[in-house]
Amino acid sequence: MEYEDYGKKMLIYASVAIVGIFFALQALFGFPLFKSFESDSISDARVVIKDASGTCILEASDKIPRVIHNCLYDKEDIVTITYKKGSPDIRGHNPKS
Repeated sequence: MEYEDYGKKMLIYASVAIVGIFFALQALFGFPLFKSFESDSISDARVVIKDASGTCILEASDKIPRVIHNCLYDKEDIVTITYKKGSPDIRGHNPKS
């Protein structure tokens, strides 16, 4: 009977340790799992740089530079972009109408 109680206690301790390690790692890396559930942000961005290869660098209101390859826009154009907060990736873009 004592061995069954010991096994149950060890299972509980192991479960608590695994959950604790999971949340510690999430905290260490800024809770990336929870950020994936955030909705997309939409913002107007200005084309700051367009190089000879057709790559544009845009700057939105959050001041994070974002890149569009094979860009159809010109320098100083205003573009409406869709992105995740804190991420430099652009999910979509359209010329501002």
